[in-house]
Amino acid sequence: MALVTCYDPDGSPHQKEPIDAREACLHNGFTMAPPGEAMVAEYVPTKVELLAARDQMLERERALDERSQRLTEAEERVAEQARVNEVEAQRLSAELVTIQAERSTAVAAAAAASAAAVAASTEKPAKAAKA
Repeated sequence: MALVTCYDPDGSPHQKEPIDAREACLHNGFTMAPPGEAMVAEYVPTKVELLAARDQMLERERALDERSQRLTEAEERVAEQARVNEVEAQRLSAELVTIQAERSTAVAAAAAASAAAVAASTEKPAKAAKA
């Protein structure tokens, strides 16, 4: 890692670690530029700029709060629809069980009727043959 050069008030250069160079140099009365050269100053925003930035941040926060509220409402609607769907699924499942039971009863009745019809049709020719 390269060292940063800063200068004391008499112009003597000093090497500092880059992480703390600025704070260390300025704290000790040093500058980041050699004597006679202008140091590039950091930009300091004006009060108007800071207030405008604050207003923008507050507007973004309000928009995010509104979006969060809409998402929460949508989640609640989805959860309610899921509950409705679950109740409907249970009702349809019960209806399916009933229909399957009715179908089984109907199939058994049809099989019994078919067996009775077969038995009746075989009995009549046997009785006719005896007579």
